[in-house]
Amino acid sequence: MSIDYTQNKKLYNFLFEIKSTRFLYYLLFITSMGNYAVFRTPIFNKKVSDFSEEFNRQVEKIEDQLEINPYVGKPLGTKWFREKKLLGYRVYYLIYEDLVAVYMITLSGKKDQQKTINTIKFFLDKYREEIERLTT
Repeated sequence: MSIDYTQNKKLYNFLFEIKSTRFLYYLLFITSMGNYAVFRTPIFNKKVSDFSEEFNRQVEKIEDQLEINPYVGKPLGTKWFREKKLLGYRVYYLIYEDLVAVYMITLSGKKDQQKTINTIKFFLDKYREEIERLTT
């Protein structure tokens, strides 16, 4: 079904207004996300240093994503603990909304996924102290 918009300018203007409004809301949403500061644990840095330059470039791309929107990864039981897959590995990170910061904790393969998640949960207080030191 085709519509001749020249015959109904009100309809055309209305549709254009809707598209413009959606686009403006989208822009507002994107800009309201704010820039998060992204930090790495020493363990994360050590593990990443063992990988290729290409892998490290991919990690940097993930960091860039997290600065804009830290909620891109898969939630792990809560909205502030997430993982992002990268070339067969999982990058684990914590989001601290009150500090506007993301803390990249470690990475692991699928085989060690549950052990890694449990370890991160065990040390949540320690990570909180570290990120507070880094952001102040």
